Amino acid sequence: MATNWILSTPASIANHLQQEPIFLDYVTFVASEKVIICTPCCTAVPLTGLDTHLRTCHHVPPKLRRRTIARFDSVPAAQTFNDLVPRQDGSAPLSYLPPPAPGFCCPHCTEGKSINWGQIKRHVKAKHNISASECVQEQSKYDCYLQSWTKYSPKYWVVTRDNSSSQQEIEGQLHSTSEEEHLTRMEDEEEEQRFDGGLSTVALDAELEHDENTEWLRGCEWPTWFRDKPIHLIVAAAALPSAKTSEDLSLGLWNGFEC
Repeated sequence: MATNWILSTPASIANHLQQEPIFLDYVTFVASEKVIICTPCCTAVPLTGLDTHLRTCHHVPPKLRRRTIARFDSVPAAQTFNDLVPRQDGSAPLSYLPPPAPGFCCPHCTEGKSINWGQIKRHVKAKHNISASECVQEQSKYDCYLQSWTKYSPKYWVVTRDNSSSQQEIEGQLHSTSEEEHLTRMEDEEEEQRFDGGLSTVALDAELEHDENTEWLRGCEWPTWFRDKPIHLIVAAAALPSAKTSEDLSLGLWNGFEC
């Protein structure tokens, strides 16, 4: 989503963003669970690891990382991986985490949970003196579905098997539609305003100038279109087409040359 935004954002837009108090809206605090969720990664991130996560996984520049992290200074979010407490067994699956994984839980205590059958057999042998053959005979009693806050600290909890109608989502989650749908909607709105005469018809320069005072950018009116838009949408709109895509486009012959 935002893995290469420095490379693909025009200089004028990048300079404008640095002057605005913009943060990454896809990093969300779930107050009911006291966890910070990175929605593109579908994982919980402890506050002390948020800077590293944004830097290594999303290549977010320092200034934007500081602004994003500052949002969570006063919230009771999990500080470390040890603070990511498993939810209660039997909870509904959380839709903003990876789908529940088939796993195993110990029917004799609440400690033994794993997606590895061998680990469960070792657990019941050590804790409950139950042989591996007995486990195999009663394997159906161990079968379950598990979720975890993060793969880096797999503290599992058992979720309900019927997750078709009971999945819990982040309240007020910002990304209910895809980037492509957002961009298509923006294009439709721009076309409507142009037809309504809402935008002045300024002849755009053939050159791609990056001074915000040039005719080209005034004609685009990008500050108007991107006002109050989330950072990931600005990034997507500013991204350059790939070389492969441009090779597939043919504009026909011009002055004897194939364009």
